[in-house]
Amino acid sequence: MINPSVINLLELPSVTLEQRSHLPSIPCIYFAIDSLGVVHYIGRSVNLQQR
Repeated sequence: MINPSVINLLELPSVTLEQRSHLPSIPCIYFAIDSLGVVHYIGRSVNLQQR
């Protein structure tokens, strides 16, 4: 199991809102992070592109 305290969210793959059409159609957990690295939302989806 992954220890969440060792994950650097800013090092994870990311796209801007303008690039969201490039997201894959896969199940995932996603984060909405602002430019300061503050997490505003955590969600999960069975198809990230449709979400």
